[in-house]
Amino acid sequence: MTAILFENFWTLLIIGVVFSGLAWYLAVERRTKFWLLAAKILPLVFAILLAINYFVVTDREEIQTQVVKLITACQAGNVDTLKPLIDNDFSATGLTKNEILAELKHIFARLTLANVQLLDVANNPPVVRLVCLTQITTKSGDDLARIHSEWELTFRKRDKTWLLDTVRPVRLMTRPVNDIREILRESHQVP
Repeated sequence: MTAILFENFWTLLIIGVVFSGLAWYLAVERRTKFWLLAAKILPLVFAILLAINYFVVTDREEIQTQVVKLITACQAGNVDTLKPLIDNDFSATGLTKNEILAELKHIFARLTLANVQLLDVANNPPVVRLVCLTQITTKSGDDLARIHSEWELTFRKRDKTWLLDTVRPVRLMTRPVNDIREILRESHQVP
């Protein structure tokens, strides 16, 4: 219910138009006080709900924005843009924030995430589970592979901002992966 009220503006708008239209139709057809009153009040109630929906930003929406920023920075190969999105206490199977940024800088110097398609996003704050299909290319533009992967990201709220706290790979292609260092080692073997 919270998701409909605060996160799905268009769904709420459609529900409001349908119910207001139905109330108006019944008011014209039946001409009872109840339906005349409902036809006047329902549009106002839905207008207020739409205003609340527009101005209230939920944790899920804030985290979704952070996920989009992370993916955009990775596609651009921009480690400097990633830095403020990651918590200082970040951990990924023993790797610290600076270590993971150094690894990513090395990877981005050789490879490009040409296209990251989110096939599924399960956003249940503070944990986000992503299923991605990523096109990997060399800096010269040669296609290397399309990689299907699944990731679990955990966010932490610091000073009213959600920051990436942990990253855990779940699956790479068809095999389960538990350690991000395994993926980093494989990326170093790519020519």
